[in-house]
Parts: sequence; C-alpha cells; structure tokens
Amino acid sequence: THVGQNDVQSIQLGKSSGNASSMDKLGSLKRSVESLDDLGKIISRYTDFLAQNKDASAAKDAQKELAVWQDRLDKHMVKVGGKWVTPDEQEQMLAQSGQIIQQAYELMKANKLREAEPVLKQALSIDPTNPAANYLEGVLLFRGEKIVPARKAFDVAHAQLPSDAATLNNLAVCAWRQNQFINSLGFYADAMLAMPSNKEILNSVAEALASINDQF
Repeated sequence: THVGQNDVQSIQLGKSSGNASSMDKLGSLKRSVESLDDLGKIISRYTDFLAQNKDASAAKDAQKELAVWQDRLDKHMVKVGGKWVTPDEQEQMLAQSGQIIQQAYELMKANKLREAEPVLKQALSIDPTNPAANYLEGVLLFRGEKIVPARKAFDVAHAQLPSDAATLNNLAVCAWRQNQFINSLGFYADAMLAMPSNKEILNSVAEALASINDQF
C-alpha cells in the first residue's frame, strides 16, 4: 500500500520483544559467517553471541550451531567451492579439478567460449589459486575485451608460477592495453628471459617497440 508523504503524520520506532530480538541476532550471525572460511573466527563469533545472550531463547539454537562448527574444526575441514569438506574430500576435488580444467581448455581450443566459461568457474570454485585455471580465465576474459579482470586472473597465475613465459607475455599485453607501457616492457623482458627463443614473445616485443617509435 502506497502512503503519500502528506498522509504520514508520524513515525515511531518500537522495540521488539527480547525473544524476537535474540532470534534476529542469531539470524544475522548465521548470515555473517556464510562468507567466512576461518573456522576459528566463526567459532569465536558464536562464543561471543552466547556470552551476550545466555538466557535468550536463541541460546539453545546457537549452542547447536556452535557444536556443528566445532565438529568441523575437530575434523580439520576446509571450505572448497562454498562447501565444507574433509582433507580427503578436498584432495579428491582437487584431483577432479585437473580434469575440469582440461575440459575447459578443449572447449576454448574449439572456440566454444560460452561453454568454457561455466566449466572454468567450476574449476576456480574448487581451487581459486590454480594457475592453469586462472590463466585460461585470463585468456577467456581477454578475448571478451575485459582487460582489467583478465589482468587480475593473469596476476593470480603469475603469483603461483612467476617464471611462466606465457603468463608474463599476457601480462605485458594487458599492461600495454592499459597504457602502462613501462610496466608492459618489464613483463616482456621477463618473458624473454623465461623463454628467449619464443617467436610469439619476440614478435610481441617488436610490435610494442615499433609502436613506441611511431608514437614518440
């Protein structure tokens, strides 16, 4: 129902009952820990909640929630792809991620970029820092002219494999497209050191130097 501004006579803020308030706080707590991957922090938040709401009706529910999180900590569980798994389950998922990345590579090789995108997202949800997955993600984004996120993906791959010539070359290209010419030449130099005889890298460097001469 729409109420016009001139029809509003007053606004009054009221307090909810103690029971409703504690349940609301517990609901807020549950939502706040959904994005966390540190079990210690999550348990600490529940412990603080219980200390502040000992006699509240939500305390029993909070105790149950805390028991679940403590059990996960005792089992050394980790968060992978939005799910809490045991170390053994994590190893299995990481092993599967290699097959998923290969599938994405084959799709991109066949120029099926739309089909490759969700496959790559699946691989990255399992292992966000996987250099191969991030490299392919960077290539996919670059082909879509999304230069900034493409460079971020290449940065992640570079952090894992600092001497990978292909990643360095692509970082150089991205930096050049962002008009960061000195930075780009630095990446090109590192790429040539990593793979001195690679024709693609040498051609990219030659084009970059020729472009500088044309501009300046």
